[in-house]
Amino acid sequence: MKTAAGPRRKPASVGVSGTALARTTAGKMCSTTYVAPALVVLMSWALLGEVPGLLTLAGGVLCLAGVAVSRSRRRVPVPELARTGD
Repeated sequence: MKTAAGPRRKPASVGVSGTALARTTAGKMCSTTYVAPALVVLMSWALLGEVPGLLTLAGGVLCLAGVAVSRSRRRVPVPELARTGD
């Protein structure tokens, strides 16, 4: 990608994603990305005055509920598999 800043510049989102993945697991990172649509709806409502519809609000609540469920469950450690053929 060649831009005015130079041919080897990465978009900011790539750097942010890489930094976040270095500090957490991919599963947590992926579940957190579902927060973005809800934040965009709230920002457009607050900054642009776009009132979201009922279906939009329901979708946002569903996304946030999914993030809450995926981030709050305790994980059970997987036992080490027994070696066969030794």
